[in-house]
Amino acid sequence: MKKSIFTNQTFYYLLVIYVGMLLSYNIYLIVIKSFLWSIFPIVIQGTLLYVILIKSEYARQAIRVWAIVFVIIAPSLILSGQLLGGAAGGFEKVNSSIIIYQTLILISGILVLVFTNRTVFVRLPNNEPGKSFR
Repeated sequence: MKKSIFTNQTFYYLLVIYVGMLLSYNIYLIVIKSFLWSIFPIVIQGTLLYVILIKSEYARQAIRVWAIVFVIIAPSLILSGQLLGGAAGGFEKVNSSIIIYQTLILISGILVLVFTNRTVFVRLPNNEPGKSFR
């Protein structure tokens, strides 16, 4: 059976903590704030966390897709909307806290993607212990 290999254990634990915190926040939103749209991120983040923890062969691809779609593209679209809205209204309606928050999420998404590409590999079952592919 193919398994994912995380060569950087610090990245592995930080990724588990990051996804776990996002999952906890979304559970909080659905339970305390009754924000039912949080069910979608809960399903996605729960599945991602499960795939990472069991070190499935699909962990690398799942992390990459999640990082690109939800942690890079989504904040980029929000940032673009804020800046375009600000440009149209003379930047009076721009909320700087949203811009800072989305920029931090975007940077974290880029870091997750870069570290995933560099440190997560899939080991084939027939290969020698040192052999793996990206």
